[in-house]
Amino acid sequence: MFDGIKIKCNDVADKLLKNDLLRFVSPLDETTGEIKPNKTAIYQNLRFGVGTLNNANRTPYANIKGSLHKYYNNGIHNANDFTFIDVANVIKELSEKFKIVPENTSITNIEIGVNINLSIPVSKFLKMLVSMPNDKFKDYKIGKIKVGKQFETTDKIIKIYDKGKLIGTNKIILPETNNLLRIEVKYKRIRPLQVKYGIKTLTDLTDFEKIKNLNNELLSIFENIIMYEKDIDTKKLTTKQLLRLKDYINPLYWEDLSDNETVHKKRHHKEQYRKFLDRYSIQKYKNEVLKLITEKWNLLINVQQINTPQFPKLNELNKADKYPSISNVNKSWKTGGKSSKDKNNKNNEIDNIKLPDFQTEKTQIEKRFCKNCGREISHQKKDSKFCSEKYFGKSAKKCRNKASNKNRQNKRIEKRQVEINNLKELNKILPETNYNLKIFRNTDKGIKTQRKKQKEVKLLKYKNLRKIIKVQVFINRKAMEFTTMRAKELIKTIISININI
Repeated sequence: MFDGIKIKCNDVADKLLKNDLLRFVSPLDETTGEIKPNKTAIYQNLRFGVGTLNNANRTPYANIKGSLHKYYNNGIHNANDFTFIDVANVIKELSEKFKIVPENTSITNIEIGVNINLSIPVSKFLKMLVSMPNDKFKDYKIGKIKVGKQFETTDKIIKIYDKGKLIGTNKIILPETNNLLRIEVKYKRIRPLQVKYGIKTLTDLTDFEKIKNLNNELLSIFENIIMYEKDIDTKKLTTKQLLRLKDYINPLYWEDLSDNETVHKKRHHKEQYRKFLDRYSIQKYKNEVLKLITEKWNLLINVQQINTPQFPKLNELNKADKYPSISNVNKSWKTGGKSSKDKNNKNNEIDNIKLPDFQTEKTQIEKRFCKNCGREISHQKKDSKFCSEKYFGKSAKKCRNKASNKNRQNKRIEKRQVEINNLKELNKILPETNYNLKIFRNTDKGIKTQRKKQKEVKLLKYKNLRKIIKVQVFINRKAMEFTTMRAKELIKTIISININI
């Protein structure tokens, strides 16, 4: 869910300096040997910075940055699931230990992501990622080890990588991280999330209504990724199609488009590739990941998990530790040596905990699925029936279009059959009637209408039947309508009758 974060909490600068849990150090100016006024301290992977601003009033400042997820795990790792409840309780613990006021603590930047288990090796999946729509990926490395791919824009950094391989670089054994894909986006500025979701402070991260749809950010990003799953039977493609495919799976092709083409043309090329894949590729793994992202997010935000908590009370202080960690329970990771805290895990387990008020509200997440493709749309509006472009990108149009096209086609078929049946019945009585007609013709100046009595329709005026698009026959002041071929056939029959009279 949430991982890396940077928050600003200037109002507690003095309290942080006096906190027994933090040991601040002051850096030296290497040139003058002078001790700098700014101080830092590390606690469970969180870096606390305190100092003064370079203004006339020398205003004190304080910030905290690091991984909330790692903090939950004693600063060791972030490979397990980190739920909405876990986030809320981390924030609660930070407010208790360090006197931080969540509603006054603004977020500077934040990471959002999920860990998902793929049906294929992560290394194989990463090779399928070709490019972002506007530029190619860069390698994401830890030291000299390549663990995945990343893409950076003005506002955010997108990372898709092998979580198990990344954890392995830290020499931590986590069996459950085998074949684990991490998809995350780091917002270098909080404003995009503030505008779309109202997220600005730490308190907002504990507001279910504000964070429940944040997976849309991940879905939108992944939907736009250019992928090639290598499932296309190239033997069935023409030479022109093969050349086109060769361009589509080349990252440099999309990079060149970004430099040389207009926004409209770039969108056109991307749409052409989407249609190409729709026709020749199953896109199995991309659809699988989109589904897994939604499923994992729904699992992480499921507040009904509070019925089976796996962490100790936050409002009860442990006698052995004035500030107990919420993460000392049920560790699945192993390190090189044994921790004394691990041995006491069972003593910290409890059956009931007191959670913040918002957690006690049961939120039932009703699973709903797209009527066309079957993709889960529980995160969309309650009256949604199909995938929304807002959440799944332009490909979602297919679902609505397929359904609406089918409905229109069924209506056209039904209407045509009604007209055919009516025309058969009308032809039986036409020689003995003189109904009022309204005839619609397609001309160079647009559609023109003309009212005539049935017996006034002459061959000379309506010899060009191709221009007739609709005819209405008024029977007892009610219009019986005929279109296209049925309209032309009706006029032809009426002319034939009038000639013989």
